[in-house]
Amino acid sequence: WRLAADQALSDGFKLLCLTPPSEALVAEHWSSEGHAIDPSAIRRRLEALRLAMALALESVMKPLDTLVDEPEQAKHYQPSGPAAGRRALQHLAQSLVTLLSPSLDRAEQLLKRYLAATNMTRRMACLSGLVSLQGIAPQPCQAALDDFLKHYHDNDLALDKWFTVQVATVRLHDTEGLDLLATVQSLLHHPRYDLGSPNRIRSLLGPFFMQVSPGFHRSDGAGYVLWREQLASLASRNSQLASRLARSLDRWQAFEPQRRLAMRQAIELLAESPGLPADLAEVCGRFLADVTESSR
Repeated sequence: WRLAADQALSDGFKLLCLTPPSEALVAEHWSSEGHAIDPSAIRRRLEALRLAMALALESVMKPLDTLVDEPEQAKHYQPSGPAAGRRALQHLAQSLVTLLSPSLDRAEQLLKRYLAATNMTRRMACLSGLVSLQGIAPQPCQAALDDFLKHYHDNDLALDKWFTVQVATVRLHDTEGLDLLATVQSLLHHPRYDLGSPNRIRSLLGPFFMQVSPGFHRSDGAGYVLWREQLASLASRNSQLASRLARSLDRWQAFEPQRRLAMRQAIELLAESPGLPADLAEVCGRFLADVTESSR
């Protein structure tokens, strides 16, 4: 609390100190300590940490969150480092306050902020907040997603952000990530998903595969089935991209036994795919060679 309230510290420094670690970073730490990675447990502990932070910092974060609504904020947008740090800290405050009051009223407030935003940074922060509330307030969230798609339908970079925010944002109270796989499957069939665009593929499958989230690392193995199917399909079009995405399972042996077994089965099935390009076959072969080496 003292750090957050200290006026002598820069907003950028406060942001670095107060931003919770990512699930991937926690997973790496667990693995280095010799613990099996359990994405569901990591998600639960990080949610508990973020809630504890929100409660402890409420008196500091609520005034910062309120500042977002002031017209002067939008009118005097500055691209400078200090101004960017201030906006980023306000967006952290916005996410923590949302965690304290996950409601339809909060979603409607974020929708108003989204519609009033005059820069992409703020617009995306509001959109991320709305996606986090999707299970609680689906209508405001969908209204913002539809509006973004309407206004940026011809901007490829913005569309990539639109795909990514729906996959990378953690839904509140969804510790198992049960909705994420369905979201990804739906987006794979979206008219604006372009199999001919490596950036579009990365914007959707990249964050889904690379995050250590329970939405991809489902205990039933459904995420790994999609991993195998998508890489097998992508291999014939762009084997280099398929190989890079395949490395999302580089540390598969560090996971708890149930997920580890499901990942191994997915790797073995992908390795057996007919006509698999050499670079992707090499990645799969290395994964499976590691099994042989570790069993000696």
